[in-house]
Amino acid sequence: LAKHPLPLSPCSKPSTARSQFDEAGEFEVIHPFHPLLGQRFELLTRHVNWGEDRVMYRDEEGRVRSLPASWTTAAAVDPYVVLSAGRSLLHLRDLLALADTVRAQLSERASEGAGGVK
Repeated sequence: LAKHPLPLSPCSKPSTARSQFDEAGEFEVIHPFHPLLGQRFELLTRHVNWGEDRVMYRDEEGRVRSLPASWTTAAAVDPYVVLSAGRSLLHLRDLLALADTVRAQLSERASEGAGGVK
């Protein structure tokens, strides 16, 4: 399988930022809760799929898989994460959205239980 010399970008203008890929065209999974955390893969290509910047790679069985680029070293480093110096990996807005989702789910379950609907 031939390596793609440069990652594809959703931007039409060339970037002046340094590439997050090493010379071998690999990336590492850095999402703290992903089961592939710390594993390195050869970058096959990079596309915007399902409205999200994603990297494509082959798993151990040779199947083409994809991950959000933001979960890998392929994406630019999030300034919030850098400034928090490892103390916080999650943005406040994401935590508030999660809390709203959990609250809604609990409310829905409570109303189903009260109405006898299961």
